[in-house]
Formats: sequence, structure tokens, C-alpha cells
Amino acid sequence: MTRVSTTPPNVLLIIADTVRADHLDLFGYNRITTHHLTRRLQARPGWTLFDRCYSTAGWTLPACASIITGQNPDRHGLIDHSRKFTTEKIAGALRATHRTVGIGNNGNLVSDAISVETLEGLGLKRRPKKWNHFGWNEGFDRYEWYPHDQHWKALNKARRLLNRWQSDPTPWFMMLHTNLAHDYNLDRPYYRATEHFLDGPLDERLHDFRDGPEVWNELADDVPNLTEQIIAKYDSGLRRLDRSLDQVLDVVDLDNTIVAIVSDHGEGFDPELGRVHHCGRMHEDLLHVPLIFFTPPSVYGSSPPPPRQRFVRSVTDIVPTILRMTNAATGAKHDGADLFGPERHRSIFAMDSAYVYRPDERPIRRLSSDQGPLSVQSVINYPLKSTSYSWEPDVAVSGQHHLVYDPLEVREPFEADTPLAAVTVVVDFDEYAHNLGASPDVRSGALELEVINNTDNAAGDGIGPLYANATTSQQSGPIVYLHPDVYLPEGWVTRTQHALAQLDELDPFWAVAGIAGRARGSIDRGETGIGHWSDPHGYRAFGILPHQVDVVDELIIIVRDRSVDFDASMPGFHCYGTDICATAQAAGRTVWVIDSFAWHKMRKSNRELVTHADRSGKITNRAEEGFSDEFTLSATYVKDKWDGVQPLQGMTEYWRDFYGVG
Repeated sequence: MTRVSTTPPNVLLIIADTVRADHLDLFGYNRITTHHLTRRLQARPGWTLFDRCYSTAGWTLPACASIITGQNPDRHGLIDHSRKFTTEKIAGALRATHRTVGIGNNGNLVSDAISVETLEGLGLKRRPKKWNHFGWNEGFDRYEWYPHDQHWKALNKARRLLNRWQSDPTPWFMMLHTNLAHDYNLDRPYYRATEHFLDGPLDERLHDFRDGPEVWNELADDVPNLTEQIIAKYDSGLRRLDRSLDQVLDVVDLDNTIVAIVSDHGEGFDPELGRVHHCGRMHEDLLHVPLIFFTPPSVYGSSPPPPRQRFVRSVTDIVPTILRMTNAATGAKHDGADLFGPERHRSIFAMDSAYVYRPDERPIRRLSSDQGPLSVQSVINYPLKSTSYSWEPDVAVSGQHHLVYDPLEVREPFEADTPLAAVTVVVDFDEYAHNLGASPDVRSGALELEVINNTDNAAGDGIGPLYANATTSQQSGPIVYLHPDVYLPEGWVTRTQHALAQLDELDPFWAVAGIAGRARGSIDRGETGIGHWSDPHGYRAFGILPHQVDVVDELIIIVRDRSVDFDASMPGFHCYGTDICATAQAAGRTVWVIDSFAWHKMRKSNRELVTHADRSGKITNRAEEGFSDEFTLSATYVKDKWDGVQPLQGMTEYWRDFYGVG
């Protein structure tokens, strides 16, 4: 997507404070909170909704700094109340070509009106600085602050300026930061308009309450349906925000204006899990934020962007995208990437060095860095997420979650009732160490793994005989045969055992299972594979599982029992999946794909994350490694073996090209 017009487009960056993605019907919420934005997105091309955008922090200061710098908190430096910006913001990069104006009503992190007692309840020993202390307004020609609770003043000022600029050819950049959704605790008519969501009136004690965890501790036993009522106030605020942003967009010339609407963080409403308010933790209710981006015709020309993107993105991606679309020069380094770049795996970082909510403590209490060193961090390699919390010298909590299986991040680690037997053949032990060898269930012994050393083909020159003659293969099944470059997330063995038990009830004649597969003729029909996995091409979730197929991918093959076995005479290291599936089907047995996610080629031998296909040496170097000759050796054997006996199906285009059918 290259810019069509020679005049730089205008840029409107809207930061809607404290908006959870999953509380907008645009993102699947069961309440109508974004009627106007939904209508607007449907009215013209150019709008793109990003389903999986993540913030870099659970509170405003570091998260907003990431939005306007394109950098993670450890790079931009604004990680707590004692720091200042150390890098260029987007306003500075655009200042040479655009007038730059900032408008916001979050000028104080904590209002001057809040008492010392309330500050202490928030875990603060001193009143935080105002935003201009952090260098927030640097790089702007003009920055206008409005009181924290006077949302309408900031929004009205933005509308007046935008309306005036329509007749001025000078390109402009405006950053509008609104606290309208954040301040649902206040007594305002639009927050109290809960009749859309509540059967009865809002409890008077919730008309105006303190911003923080206190309401959950103080009123839990006194207010019926406390959580339901607080959520109703929040959702009512989102309805007002939707209407207000629509009014702002009404005065914008969208033919030549880039628009980015994003939130800095979400909000918590789960007191039972200790997840209320925001900051101090890294759960999805805080980090998963809405991102809506408009690309004007002056940029996209005759090829508008897709209306929806399901790739994982970060709030740090906004600045690099805008700078590319405006051809703005900058010397700053960015952690973000172009929003419209290719799909790729990436690590999404988030951190908080200012606050922590102790997950084990009741009443709910927030600690601040004023009270001692602390750290909260998360790393998302979607769909896997690792988190760590530490406070005081000797207290630390960590965990790993699968965001598809466990979106609320509440499951305890799976413990397998019995181990599962497995076999792998290893050529590159560094690659093995950072993938299969690093898998939690391998380290714990839940997967009883037989490792066959085949460096330089020391054990043999064919995968069929290596699998067939493995010591583990002499046991009764089921037995898992898997690549050494597969990473199994925590709980994989238990999840697989449950899936196989389900399959036993569904089809007593199954013989072979996997986590990815194909039905006969699917390649020719242009269909995707079936399964749930990640590989260097990205995250994959296709089909309703379990699903009967004709072949499973060789990255993981599960053989039910020894009545179906690998061919000990088969040469080479390819097509053995096709062969064993044909063996099962020729015997009247079935082949299935189950839902037990794994990550194929997650890390390279040097431990670096494989971000996309051209970063995987095994994919890019196949021609140099004589892949075609190796494949032909195995494929010819399988073709001759089953010719006229059993129809065959392969997983890839290599198979189709060899046989002429797919």
C-alpha cells in the first residue's frame, strides 16, 4: 500500500482511555456499545478493525507513551512516576510537515482534589507529577489540557479545531486523549443511563464512587449485584464514548485523513479473581485493546485495506504505520511494525514497574513502587502467554497460559493422570533443546520421550524404520511420534489424553490421529488444512475438531496401537504420514485430527523466535539441502506401494506436484 497523493495526509490519533476490546460489540460483545462506530465502519472502505491488538502496560502512562513512540516501555523509559521521555514522539516526527496539536483531559495522573488518605489507599506515598512533567507536550506546536472529569471540553475543542482546519490546506496531526470511558465511577447522567442494561435502578451508592479497588472491598456485602451494576455504568460510558467519537469524525475530511482509534488499557470487573480496576497485572481484560484504523483513499488508491485483520498486533505498531503513510523521517528506533505488513510471529511485551495487584490477597489491595521494588511482565507469542509477578525480595509468581483454551487465564497447570509415550528423531540438538526439549511436559516427564540420535544419519537413513524399531514402539499404544522442532505448551499431555478419550467414544475404529490434516482433494480445491497449530506461516485454527481426514501432518502422529505401524522398509524422511494413514484406511480404520495445539518450528537453533517462513532455515534452504531428491525417493516408494490398492493424499503442494492430484 503506497501513498497516491503527493500531499501528506492529515492524521487523527484518538486514545480512548480504559476501553476493553471485549466490551465493544464490534469485537463480539453481546451488548450494543458501538452502534455509531459500527455504522461508520460499514459505510465506506478504508476502515480496518484489528482483532488481536495488545497494549504494553495495564495503566495509562507507559501504555500511552508506547502508542505515541512506537516503543516498548523499557525503550521509551516512561515506566513509573519518576521518569521522563527519553525518545522522540510521533508529534516530533511529523512536525516538519504538519501542524501538531494535542488535546486531552488526562492532564494529571491523580487529580489535585484527591485527598492524602485516598492516595495512601492507592499505595502512593506522594502525589504523582502532572503529565507535562514527563515531557508529554514536547514535540507539539500546541497541547491543551483539560480537567480530568470535564470530558466534553476536550471533545468539543477537538471538534472546533477539526472543523476549522477543513478549509486550511496545511496538513495537521491531532492527538485526542479522552477519559470518557475511564471515569465511569463519576456521577454523570450518561454513566447513570443504565436502563439499557439493568432491570432495575442503579444503586445510589454507585452514582459516585472512588476510582480504584475500594468499591469492591467496601460495598461487596451491601450492594446486590455489585459487579453487574458497575459493569452497566461502564458500558453506559462506552455508549456515550461511541456517540462522542462519531461526532468528532463527522467534521473530519476522510478523503485525506488517517485515523487511528485505540485504547491504552482495559478494565477489570472480577473481584473473585482479584481482577478489578487497572494497572498492576497483565490479564487479557487489561492488555487486549481495540484498534480501529482508517486508511484514506489518498493513501490506498484503488486497493482499500481489508476490513478486518486477525493477526496479532501491538499498540507500538501505530507510529511506524503512520510514518510510512506520511513519508515522515525519523531517527527513532521502533519496537512496532507496520500494521499492514505480512503476517508473522512476534513476541508482544508488556510490563509494569509502578504497581502490582497481589493475586493472592483479600481484601484486594494494590502495591506501588513507593513501597518497594516490584515487577509485572508478560510475553505473548500468540496463542501462548507467559506472565511473571514479583514484589519484595522473595515473592514471585509466574505462569503460562494458552489464550484460546484459557482466555481468562485461570487454569492451574494440567497434571497428567498417566504419562504418554513418545518418540522423536533428532538431527540438530540445539534446535531440539529450544523446542521439544524445552516443552514443560517433556521436562516434567509427563511425556515419556525416547530420543533417537540421528546426527549425520547415525541411526539410519529412513524415518520409517527408526520409528518402527524404536524401543517405545514395542509398547501398547497410544504412542506419539513427533518432530524435535515442535514446542508443546504446558498441559499438552493431559489435553491430548482428553482429546483421545473423546475420540474413543466418537469412533472406536480410529487408528491414527494428529493435530493437523487434510481431506482428500483439498489441495486441488484450494482449501486450507484442518487443525489447530502454529508454524512459521503463522497461527492456524481451521475446522471444527475433532475432524475425520485422509492424512495427518507428520509434525505429530499419534498411533493408537500396533495393529497399524510404520513401514520398516520405507526409505527417506518424507511421506511416512501419507503411508501410515493409507495403511490404516486399507485396514478399514480411520484417521482423525484432534484439538491439541502445538507449535511447529517455534525457535531456531540459536533460540531466536521463527517469526515468518523466510526466517526458517529448513524452509528457505530446502533446495540447497537436496529436498526434492529426498522427497522423490520417499514419494516414489509410497506411490508404487499403494498404486491400485489405496487412494493417497498428501499434506503439501509437493505431493500434488509429484502425483498430479491433491
